[in-house]
Order: sequence, then C-alpha cells, then structure tokens
Amino acid sequence: MFPSPDHLAELAALSTVRLAETPFPLLLVAHHGAESTGLLVARRGPIEKRVVLDHGAPVDCRSNLAHETFSRFLAASGRLTAAEANAVLAQSLARGVLLGEILVAEGRMDATELHRLLQQSLARKLFDLFTWRDGEITFESGTFTSAAALKVKVARLVLTGVERFVPQETIDRAIAPLAGSLFALHPDATQRAEELRPNESERKLLAALAQPRRLEELLPISAMALADLSRAIWGLALLGLVIPAVSPAGLTARFAVETAETPEEAATTAVTAVTSPAEFPAALAVARLSDARERAALLAARRSRPSAGEEAGQETVLALPPVVASPSTAAPELSPPAATQRMIGATPASFRIDTDLLDPEVQYKKGRTLKDGKRWSQALQQFAFAADCDPQNGAYRAEAAHCRFLLAPSSMAVQALEELREAQRIDPEAITPYLYAGEIAAELGRFEEAETYLRSAARRLGPTDRRALDALRNLAKRRKK
Repeated sequence: MFPSPDHLAELAALSTVRLAETPFPLLLVAHHGAESTGLLVARRGPIEKRVVLDHGAPVDCRSNLAHETFSRFLAASGRLTAAEANAVLAQSLARGVLLGEILVAEGRMDATELHRLLQQSLARKLFDLFTWRDGEITFESGTFTSAAALKVKVARLVLTGVERFVPQETIDRAIAPLAGSLFALHPDATQRAEELRPNESERKLLAALAQPRRLEELLPISAMALADLSRAIWGLALLGLVIPAVSPAGLTARFAVETAETPEEAATTAVTAVTSPAEFPAALAVARLSDARERAALLAARRSRPSAGEEAGQETVLALPPVVASPSTAAPELSPPAATQRMIGATPASFRIDTDLLDPEVQYKKGRTLKDGKRWSQALQQFAFAADCDPQNGAYRAEAAHCRFLLAPSSMAVQALEELREAQRIDPEAITPYLYAGEIAAELGRFEEAETYLRSAARRLGPTDRRALDALRNLAKRRKK
C-alpha cells in the first residue's frame, strides 16, 4: 500500500517482474523515482508491448496490437474516418514516410494537434498495462531511439490509470488490510502535487487529509463512492502524497529518512527519531533501527554498483525494434524512418516479434456472428480474446459478460453483472454494458437497479434508437406482475 523508497529502488533494479505480484503502476512509479532510461517489455500470452523510458518518463510505446496503430487511433477517436485513415496509411506505406508527416503536409492538422494526438495515443496504450492482472515485464537499461519526442506526466498517468483501469481486486488487496487506519498527507505533499496537478475532487480529498482521517471519515467529505475513494487513496499513496498517519514527530522522522543524502544520515535519523515503537504503525518500519541498518546496506550497495554503460565506459544506444507485421496490416507509423534506422544501426533479431498484428475487431465480429447463431461458448472465446487485446473497450467486455450469463443464467448472473459494472467504469460511453446490465438486473429481480442501467443506456442511445426505451417498457410490465 505504502511503498518505501528502498522497495521502489529494489523494484527498479529488477530485470524481470511478474504483474501478479507487482502491479504496473507500482513498477512505473519505481522507475520514475529511479529516473530509469531503457526499455520495458511487457508480455502476456501473444500480446507484447515495448515502452521506452527516458529518465523515468515513458516517451514511446509499441505493440503487436492492430488497434494501437496511430491510423486506427485517429479513426477510433473520430479525427479521421476509417476511409481517410486507410488512405493516409496507404500513402505512408507507398512513400515510406511517417503517417503524421503526411497529415501535417496535407493540412489535415498542424504540428501542435499532431503532437497532442500522439500524446493521447501513447497514454491510451500505456493505460492498457494498468488492466493487466498477470504477465511479466522485463527491463533493459540503455538509450533507445524514438521517432516521436513524446513525454507523459507520470504522476497524472499513474493516478488516472489507478482511478479508471486497475482491476478492483488489486485495489481491494491494497486497501483491505488498512481498514480502520488513519491516513494523512506527506509533509512534502504540496511540492509533490505540483507535477500531478490534481483535479477538483482530488484537491478536495487532499485538503481533507490535512487532518489525519480514516477511510469512513473521508466518505462524506469527498462525496465519493467507497470504490472510487479507495482507488484515489491507493493512487495517491503510490505517488507518496498519502501516508499512514502517525504523530507529528513520526511524520517528520519518515520525511527525514526518505530524504537522507547518505546511508549514515538515514540510520542516524531513524535511531534518534524513534523514541517509542508504539508511535509507529507497521507501515513505518523503515524508521526503526533494524530497518535503518538494512536500508543503509542497501543504499551503499546500490550507490556503489556501476551501471552497464559505466562498466563499458560508454553510453549504450539501441534502436527500438519495429513490430513485424504482415504486408496487409503493416503500419509505418510504428517504426522510425528508414534513414533513422540506418543511422542507429540494424535491429537485433532477438528483439523482433515474429507474429502478425493482433486485431481484436476481427475477433469481435466473429464473436457477434457466433452469438447471433446462439453458439455462446464459442462466441465467449472470441469476445474474451478481443477484450484481452483491448481491455479499454467496454463493448468487448460487455459481450463476454453477457455470453457468460447466457451460458449459465442462474449461476453466472451476479458475476456477469459485476463484469458489466467494470465495463461501465472503464468505458463510460459504451452502450451495451448498460443494456446488458439492465437485462441481468431485471432477471435477478433488482428492478430499480435495472431501471437505472436502462435509463443510462437510453441517454447514450438518443431518441432514434429505441432498444433501451423498449426494454424500459417491458421492465415496467414485469414490475406490475
């Protein structure tokens, strides 16, 4: 829940982590704090993502997922039609020029808008990693070239990713052990919040934590649902803004230990500050003498260990490898220009992905055909794969949940409804999560809940699409019976 500086430094030094044990936002915070420069390679089944870090900030992300190409992103975001995106992509392929350069040259957008859209595309690709429950991430230090000079604000990325995309069970595991605990602001919270630029609800929560409070005390003040409040607290804790509440002396001691310049200073601070063990909860064990000694040893070892580049006496520069795709799905916007590749050297064969781009839209369409034929088990496989490739797509998640319900209405209804709520949270504008939730809630006899879902669907559909309105009329008839 409250990662110590030593724990973060240890995570950043690992060559491989398993996401079941170390969630992506925690790993990202660790590398940001260590100002890591290198390549994170995330793998889960056939899916692979490569994230370039520059002094701890992600500057590029490439994958073997078709919907994450820039042309698909522009079409999905409504900036271009599918036909326009395909036409520009064809030009890019034929001329060997980056897609963005063609868009600017043709006057479809200026450089400022292109940069903004590339930033949004990068953030979307990174947010997928927040949803991963399993898989592994390897880290390779070194400088990797990138065609686009992008950089995201890590604090904002982490908190938004936690608030919207991290699986609920991950949040519950982090928060549950702290039931009844007091939370407080870090003594240096004002400075740490500068990079975050919190929104109104986050500012309100941070202001409330100026006085140590329990989670239940924060509920009426923040006006958040418990699940949303838990997400915000965990995200702020990862960023070091929220810490366990202790006495003022304890807060000062923790801050002094965290900011100590030398191992000796950290150990001395801990020894002199800890006058009463009862003053500190278990989360602040870093300020105890035994942990201070361990911290001193870890810091000394870490600072005495040279990096791979220092051992070689020069900086390591590697080309970020392009994703290998079939001719029909190749997207040049994923790779640096040919001239740049010649300048930085050939891509090592061991870095290549020997697979075509995975296209969740194809799996979704196959799933729809199978579902229409009432082949629900086979349809579920297609929808589940599509949702695994594109976890931010609420329609894919909703179809998978609905198929599970259709396969076993009596035993899977409650789980399917939970999955549909998750789809609504991740993709609020998707319609089918609300339609299916209304249907399943009605089957469970939760008529008021069903009506809420269906009215939400009706607002998103508008007056011309009567699916939600017809469902509301049928619901009213059932309630009368």
